[in-house]
Amino acid sequence: MDKWLKRNIVTSRTDEEDDPVPTLTASNVIIQSVEHRTQNKKPKKTARKFCTKWLGREEFSKWLLQKIDANGKHYAYCKVCNSSMSSHLTEIKRHSSSPKHTNNSRQVDNQKSVSEVFKISSLTEQTRIAEIKITAFLAEKNLPLSLTDKLIPLCKSVFQDSKIVKNMSLARTKTTAVMQNVLGKNIINDLCNTLTMPGTFYSLIMDETTDISEIKQCAIIIVYFDTQTMMVKTEFLDMGQTSSGTADHLTELLLQCLDDKEIPKKMFIGFSSDTTNSMTGSLHSVFTNLKTAIPGIACIKCSCHMIHLSSSKACLKLPRSIEDLLRNIGSHFSRSYSRQIKFREFQEFFHIEIHKILSPCTTRWLSLKACVDRIFEQFPALKEYFILSSFEDPSKTLEQIHSTMENYFTIIYLEFMSYTLGLLTNFNKLFQSEGPLLYMLKPEIEKLLKIVLMNFMNIEYIRTLDTIMIVSPQNIQYHVPLTDIYIGVNATTSITNLKNNSSVDSNEVIKFFKSCQEFYIELVVDIKKRFVFDDLVFKCIAVTEPALIKQFSVKSLNHVIERFPVLNSLISSPQELDMEWRELALMDIEPINNNSSNDIMMYWRKVFLLKNSIGDIYFPNICITMRLLLILPVSNASVERLFSDLKNIKTLHRNKLQTQSIIGILRTKNSITDCVSFKPTDAMIKSKIWDMP
Repeated sequence: MDKWLKRNIVTSRTDEEDDPVPTLTASNVIIQSVEHRTQNKKPKKTARKFCTKWLGREEFSKWLLQKIDANGKHYAYCKVCNSSMSSHLTEIKRHSSSPKHTNNSRQVDNQKSVSEVFKISSLTEQTRIAEIKITAFLAEKNLPLSLTDKLIPLCKSVFQDSKIVKNMSLARTKTTAVMQNVLGKNIINDLCNTLTMPGTFYSLIMDETTDISEIKQCAIIIVYFDTQTMMVKTEFLDMGQTSSGTADHLTELLLQCLDDKEIPKKMFIGFSSDTTNSMTGSLHSVFTNLKTAIPGIACIKCSCHMIHLSSSKACLKLPRSIEDLLRNIGSHFSRSYSRQIKFREFQEFFHIEIHKILSPCTTRWLSLKACVDRIFEQFPALKEYFILSSFEDPSKTLEQIHSTMENYFTIIYLEFMSYTLGLLTNFNKLFQSEGPLLYMLKPEIEKLLKIVLMNFMNIEYIRTLDTIMIVSPQNIQYHVPLTDIYIGVNATTSITNLKNNSSVDSNEVIKFFKSCQEFYIELVVDIKKRFVFDDLVFKCIAVTEPALIKQFSVKSLNHVIERFPVLNSLISSPQELDMEWRELALMDIEPINNNSSNDIMMYWRKVFLLKNSIGDIYFPNICITMRLLLILPVSNASVERLFSDLKNIKTLHRNKLQTQSIIGILRTKNSITDCVSFKPTDAMIKSKIWDMP
C-alpha cells in the first residue's frame, strides 16, 4: 500500500522538480491528494489581451473603445452605454446584443452630428453662389450696385420655374455687404495669408489722387512672388483717405496699412512712386522716412514718369507755336459736335480716315506723341478747314491756328516730334508692363542716350566713353555740323525739299536745326539728372539676367547680401549661395529672349522647380535671393491703371460711393477677370453675413 501511494504521489508532482521530495506519511499523502483534486475542479481564469482588430469590425466600430485601468491592464469599453467589460470576445458580443445596448444604439443613430446640423442645403448653397457671382458681375462691368433692386425681381418674373432665382434676395444693401464682406474681405484674407508665409518678400507701389468728390485717396499696390504659380504677381492691396499729402502723413498711412493686415515689415524690400517732393525728396520725404524705418529697403522712382517729364522739358526748346497749335486744334473740336460734322466733310473730300482730333493731356504719359501723329495725319484737311473757318467766323485763335499751319516749318516740326517722341514712347511702353524689368532699366537708358547722342554728336567720341552717363552733351567740340543733325526720315526729306525752295530763308533753316539741337541737349541733360544709378541695387538686379549667368561675369553674390541684409537670416550661408551660383553657371538651361519679362520669369521658374534625387529644391539659396530681386518695382504704372478703373467706378452718377465699397469693387475687379468661370470659395459661401436677418 505504501509503495503504491508513493508512486501515485510522484506522478502528481508539480513542475517544481528541483525541490527535494519530502518524507511522506499516509496522512500527508491523503491531504495532498484532496488538495490536488480541488484545484482541478476550479481552475483560475487567465487575463486575455485586447485585440485591436476588434475596433475595425463593422459590428463594433461605432461603439467599442480600448481603455487602460490604473494597473495598466487593457479592457473593452462601450461609449454608447458608458460601461466597461473584460477583453473577451464572447462577452463583447453578449453586450452588443443586450437590450440596453440595442436601445442606446438606436437613439444615437437618430441623432444628427454638429456638421450635419449646420450643413448648408444644396439650394441654399446654389443661391449664395448665384448672389456672389451677380455681385462680381456688377464689379467687373462697372455697373451700379443698386441695379439689383430691379435685376432680381426681373429674373424672378422671367425665370419663374427656377428655385434658385426664387430663393434669391439681393438688393443694393445686401449687394454692398457681399461686395465688402464676402468678396473683398476673403480676397484680401487670402492675399494676407500668402504674404505672411515665411520667406515671402514684397514691394509696394503708392500714389495719391483726388477724385471728383474732392476726397484725396491713396492707392497701394503690392508686388510679390507667388510660390504656387512660381510667378511675380501685382495686386491691389488697399486704398486709404488722406487728409494731407505730407511725407509724414503718407508714411504713417502706408505703415499703418501693413500693421492692420499683420503683414511683416521685415519682408518689405522695395518701394516705388512718382517723383513729387513729398514722395522722393532727398531731405524729407516718404523715401527718407522708409529708409529710416526699414533699413535696406530699395526706393525707386517711377521710370515712366521721369521720361515723361524729360520729354516735356525738352519740348520747351521747340517753338511754342507748335504746342499751342496742338492744344488749340484739340480745344476747337472737343466740345462742338457741329464743328466735328463740318470737318468730316473735309476728311471725306481728301479721302482721309475719319478719326477724332486728340487733345494733349498733361496727366497721361507722352500723350503728345498721339496728338502729333493725328494732326500730321489730318494736316491737309485741317489746313483747308481752318482757312474756311477763319473766313466765316474770324477770331484771334483761328487766325493763330491758320498762321501756324501756313508756316513751312510747322509740318517739319511735327515730323521731328513724331520721330523723337516715338523713341521715348517705346521706352515708356516697355516699362509700363507688369513684370521683373528693373534689370533692364540701366541698359535701356544707356541705349536711349546713345541713340539720341548719335543724332547730334560725333560717334567716335561716344565710342570712347567708358560709360555713357559721363557724357557732356553741351561740349560743342564733339557736335556735328548743324545741317548734319539727324531729325528722322520724314523730317529730313521735308527739310531737303525746303532747302531747294529759293523763297525760304536759309537762316530759318539754321534756326530749325538749332532748335532740334537744343531739344536733344536738354533731353540728354534731364535724363542724366533724373536717372541716377548710384544705388547698389542696380548692380544686384543685373544678376537676374540669364545671359550674365551663362557668361559668369559676376563671380559672387556677396554684394546682394550686403545690399539686402534680410537675406542673412534666410539663406544657409553666403558661401552656400556662391556655391549654388557657380553651379548654376555651369548648367545648360534652354536659352530665352531677354527682352521679355515673361521669358525671364519662365527661365527662373525652371530654375526654381529643379529638384535633386531626393526631391529637395536644387538651389534653395538661389531661389530665396532671386525671389527678392525679381519683385523690385520699376514704375508706378499699375497704380495709374488702377486710377483709370477708379474713374470708371466713381462717376458723376456714383459720386457717393464710400471708400470701403470702392475697395471691395477694386479688389473684385483685380482678382476676378471672368465672373462666368469664377467659382466662389467655401469661405465666401459660409460667410457670416448670410446668417444676418
